[in-house]
Amino acid sequence: MLAPVKPGEEASLVMVPLSAPSAPAYDSVFTLCCIAHFCLMLNISMFFRYADFVRFIGGSEWDLGWIAGVGVLGAIGMRTAQGMAMSRFGVGAVWVASLVLLIAASLEHLFITTAHSPLVYFMRAFVASGIAGSFGSMVAFISMRAPEERVPELVGMAGSSGFLGWFIGPILGDMLFAGGAVTAVRIERMFLLAAGFAGLSLIFALLAQWRARMRPGAHPHDDDHAGDAYPPELRGAFWRVIARYHPPALVMLALAMGIGIGVPGVFVRAFTAEIGVSNITFFFFTYAVAAFTFRVLTRRFVQRYGMRWVGVAGTLIMGCGMAAFLLVGSETALILPGFLFGLAHALLFPAIVGGGSRFFPRKHRGVGSTALLGLIDIGNFLGNPLAGGLVTFTGSYAIMFLSVAGVMWAAAASYLWATRPPRATRTVGP
Repeated sequence: MLAPVKPGEEASLVMVPLSAPSAPAYDSVFTLCCIAHFCLMLNISMFFRYADFVRFIGGSEWDLGWIAGVGVLGAIGMRTAQGMAMSRFGVGAVWVASLVLLIAASLEHLFITTAHSPLVYFMRAFVASGIAGSFGSMVAFISMRAPEERVPELVGMAGSSGFLGWFIGPILGDMLFAGGAVTAVRIERMFLLAAGFAGLSLIFALLAQWRARMRPGAHPHDDDHAGDAYPPELRGAFWRVIARYHPPALVMLALAMGIGIGVPGVFVRAFTAEIGVSNITFFFFTYAVAAFTFRVLTRRFVQRYGMRWVGVAGTLIMGCGMAAFLLVGSETALILPGFLFGLAHALLFPAIVGGGSRFFPRKHRGVGSTALLGLIDIGNFLGNPLAGGLVTFTGSYAIMFLSVAGVMWAAAASYLWATRPPRATRTVGP
């Protein structure tokens, strides 16, 4: 049970709720957000073949890990700028700008010719920034419209639409690279598709904002697109809000989640190429189906069982998913780690981002969700170079997967210990 926050104790940020708490949860605005997120995930799934691109331009697993890891620095920087920009310009403006950046960065990859140029690092950073800004804005948009007790449910259900993108995207990628040959034409088509999907996401994001403004009873300035001015005396409020409301113990799970979800998206393709498997559809297909199914079935687990146990269970299961890669020797064997990752993701995201943002007052939930997503990005930044370095210096994917699994399990145990309830003290008589 969260302790109530007294109105006089809340830090000041100019950010107003997008709707009254009594507004319908699953309305047309929510649907448009889900479609925008679905298109965004189609863009992201095109980058599951990024390992093929890096190898095509002369890179190795070491380069891949650092390109992906350094690229995440862009996402981390975006989270910081995003929180302050949301407060000054509004969630909608940040959402639109992020998608425009993602489109431009996807297209700019068409001009990269070597893995040893700073350009590939900058463009990967811009891609990560665009994804981080788009996703964070969508989460903030929904969480600010949702009743407090339903934030984890609605954020989780919105995220479920992205799993459908993970379901379809890898199939398109395998069709694009059918036969296993990586050519310049196929690489170009991959990035053109990525830019196109980001463009579709932009269209539906604009429609969601327009529909939010057109809803009955909406105030002209009670939307996320036209944020009010950000007074100079409040420019430090972003950090004050984070310092005041952020739950410290949750840092461990957020970092672990970032490490866990980052490794498959970058290294599954490189791993399957190493063992002679050309298609990755089975992994991401199972991942998406399991995540979507369990997200729906467990959508109220955080309310029922609490953020603590749901988060710990998801982290432990994700570690088991990492270890399950040791059993993979064929395409169909990718089903087991895909299933475990899907189940873990279905539990973790609502617990960490949805549940964690409830520690923040309603008008600051955009800042709260941004801070939590930023921690996930930091974990992603730490995990990718770690994974690439382990593969490069040990020559073994098994050691890499087991090492990352160990990090997951250790984080879950540490969080469980750090959040243990205090022991009841007994009064001893004289």
